[in-house]
Amino acid sequence: MRTTSKFIGRLAASVALSAILPGVAFAQDEAGASTEAVAEEEGSDQIVVTGTLVRGVAPAGASPISVGAESIQKIGATSINQVLQTIPQLGSFGGLQQPLAASREVAVNRPNLRNLPGFNNGGGSSTLVLMDGHRMVGVGLASTTPDPDVIPPSVIQNVEIVPDGGSAIYGSDAVAGVMNFITIKRFDGVKVNGSYGFADDYYSYDANALVGKDWGSGSIFAAYSYARTDELLGRDRDYIREFPSQNYSGTLVRQLNCSSGTNFTYGSGTTAVVNRVNADGSFTPGVANDCDGSDYATVFPESKRHSVFAGLTQQLDDRTGIEIRAYYTNRKTHIQTGGLAYQYSYTASSNPATNNPAPAPYNTASPNDNSQIVYGQIGADGLATTDIGIETWGITPTITRDLGGNFQLRVLGSYGESDNTGDGRLANPDAVNRAVTLGAFNPYRPTLAAPAVLDAITNFRDFSRTRQNFYNARAVIDGSLFTMAGGDVKAAVGVEYLKERYRATFGRSVPGFENTGYVNGGATDVIPSHAALPRFSVSRNVKSAFGEVIIPFIGADNAFTGFQELRLSLAGRYDDYSDVGDTFNPRIGLTYRPVDWLSIHAAWGKSFNAPSLADAEKAAGSTVFVLPCSAAGLCPPADLIASGQYPAQGTRSNIVAVRGNAPGITPQKATTWSVGFDARPTTGLSFGVNYFNIDFKDLIGIAPFENGATLYRDFDQIIDTEFQSLPDDAARQAAINKIYDLRLLPGNSCGRCFGTPTPANTYALIDARKTNLGAVKVSGLDFNLNYRGETGFGAVLAGTSGVYTFSVKRSPSAGAPYVETINFNNSRLRVRTNLGVEVGPLSAQAFWNHQSGYSLFPTVGVTGFTQQTRVESFNTIDLALRYEVGGEGWGEDLVFTANVNNVFDSAPPVYIAFDNIAGRRGTTNGATLGRFVQFGVSKKF
Repeated sequence: MRTTSKFIGRLAASVALSAILPGVAFAQDEAGASTEAVAEEEGSDQIVVTGTLVRGVAPAGASPISVGAESIQKIGATSINQVLQTIPQLGSFGGLQQPLAASREVAVNRPNLRNLPGFNNGGGSSTLVLMDGHRMVGVGLASTTPDPDVIPPSVIQNVEIVPDGGSAIYGSDAVAGVMNFITIKRFDGVKVNGSYGFADDYYSYDANALVGKDWGSGSIFAAYSYARTDELLGRDRDYIREFPSQNYSGTLVRQLNCSSGTNFTYGSGTTAVVNRVNADGSFTPGVANDCDGSDYATVFPESKRHSVFAGLTQQLDDRTGIEIRAYYTNRKTHIQTGGLAYQYSYTASSNPATNNPAPAPYNTASPNDNSQIVYGQIGADGLATTDIGIETWGITPTITRDLGGNFQLRVLGSYGESDNTGDGRLANPDAVNRAVTLGAFNPYRPTLAAPAVLDAITNFRDFSRTRQNFYNARAVIDGSLFTMAGGDVKAAVGVEYLKERYRATFGRSVPGFENTGYVNGGATDVIPSHAALPRFSVSRNVKSAFGEVIIPFIGADNAFTGFQELRLSLAGRYDDYSDVGDTFNPRIGLTYRPVDWLSIHAAWGKSFNAPSLADAEKAAGSTVFVLPCSAAGLCPPADLIASGQYPAQGTRSNIVAVRGNAPGITPQKATTWSVGFDARPTTGLSFGVNYFNIDFKDLIGIAPFENGATLYRDFDQIIDTEFQSLPDDAARQAAINKIYDLRLLPGNSCGRCFGTPTPANTYALIDARKTNLGAVKVSGLDFNLNYRGETGFGAVLAGTSGVYTFSVKRSPSAGAPYVETINFNNSRLRVRTNLGVEVGPLSAQAFWNHQSGYSLFPTVGVTGFTQQTRVESFNTIDLALRYEVGGEGWGEDLVFTANVNNVFDSAPPVYIAFDNIAGRRGTTNGATLGRFVQFGVSKKF
């Protein structure tokens, strides 16, 4: 009851604020138009809306969200991702697009309804993205999901979102919901528009042209769009910074790989000592050349995007029509990740005192030289970069044929291809090791090395190329079966075929030798030989059959007291995958309308998300690691050793781990249900509430390999320390080699292998490959309120929409108990509120974006020092102005816009924990460019 009361209070406050504070956004259009309203206003039974197969009806049991073209234009969005950042039900709400090279899976942006977990790990998505009801080809380096940003905003008529399980209608991916981007049907004339925006140390601009001809029975149009964004670095924003995250015997440090100088450590655990190497080769114990690793990391990437979109609509005769849409996008993204860092660990076979002639302090630095780890950087800051290239195209024809008797046949097709490349520059760890052994590189003082040696070490790439092909065909017949007292019983049946192929090349190599391999030319060469990068290819096909029936038990014509409408929807779909088996998913939806202005809805269904081809075992190689557990943060927590869950370390300091895709990954499955209402009690006023519940199991993910404490506590099923109890060293070595020898297989590699693992020095074997891990249960409430009141001077606009999360229960692994996490590490309330006026040709709106704060558990920071227990809320204010010149001549169809995002230049909340993405360190619970001002102009001829 306390939770519910607290929510009601916050909801009431947000509604009240919409009347007195400027606030931001639309999860529905200002007029509150839902998908159902769109269908009704069109007044045609030929309309097929998102979430149903049957023409002329809204999806029973659902509460759709609609974002219209006018709303998109008012916020000055130059990309679809900017639109998605304003929808509270999406994980990107209040943030920035961030393909910041943290992993191949997030090289592009993907919508994530309900902010479900696994978004950054899997190659697939729990949110289905459609364009005009068609699936599109996947885009990205290790993902097979579409990127909606390939659609220019200038051709968007409407964005329809059904935040409810949709696998019974559409098949895979529609766990959290379906997002359908509806493009314009017709256009006549020429329209050009562009914008320029700026913030401190940042700019962006775009230009668009749309040309079309409408001849009554058909229309053809083509659009071209160019967009450019500047790069924003961590040094450009005070709130992006790195806090100390490491403790060496009481010395707190941030990053040790710095251009200001090298560092080395010796010892292990909390007794390890950090030492600064001075310019003259001496060292200072207990002091570090630490630096802020976020300074030269990208906060927002530099990008250039060319997009072409074309459409043809033609009524061939009074019964047959055809629509064709085609698109092409080429986008280049440039990302900085910091400096060219290296890390060197001494072993007995490479003792620098005997084989490195350069002066260095290692002889007296430690009583045990072999425990030293040296941290350094080659060259200036900002040389570590990643360039991502995306080229994709597709064509989506649709043919409709009236069959008579209110039946219609629709045949939909899609074909698309994408070519995606990633080129990341880094220091070659094998070349560093070889150069030290040859005496050509002193890791303590890299500036002493010859330029040719440094060039050899840094002429290295983390290379990726993915090519994807996608073919999809679907045929649907729908119509009225018979008439009941409540109206026509309507049904739809269909079949579908899908085929996709994924080809990839991943690995680290010398540029230009990805396909041929690099041959060491002599014993003194710094760069060791390596084979050509492996090539992976996987494919599959899917055969499906589906159906839906709409039963109107009661309709407006035969309504009696207490009922205006009672409509039931039954849907089901069978999918047969050539690689992961078959599945059947049903859905039941119910809509009850007691009076004309109130609709109550409820739905229950099952959904699934098939493993992406990028998640297949044969879609990528595996990487083996041999790491000192103290340096990698992978030593077992002391309390777990004390409790007997794990054995004592003794002299065993290494872990042997493998990353990649595990065999036998199965589909993610979900059971979803919802209940709510939508009301329109008077002209211009609408509001609604929708409760949702998602039980999501068999999540595809990666165990937190970078977080030893969480790994040992929650994922013990992938950690093997029992091999230590095997009867002899031969048996223990055989267990070790099951992981260690994987590096020798084609396509596999050794990421960081410090020494050779033996029974004497190996503590744990970790299988950290991507697989099915755990489950999550999420429940919450969507809400919206929209008002438009006509006045003597024009109109007043007000509205609010958002989501309040009641519960997020997580189970980290199969069989593990669920733990409620909503009270910690989760923002419960995400809301967007708007207030505006229209005065003649001028419209002005103010927007308020809010994400509530939350407590942290466990607390973050450096153990024994600064700890953070709470993250604060994040609030921003935006303004949007639009002026339609009007009249005849040059002023006709001429529009000027001005937008200011984050008017008060609010900084996102402080977060002192370490983040793998350097460009967002120091913050969480939101992201911003700072105060961003944009001017735009549009003219139709």
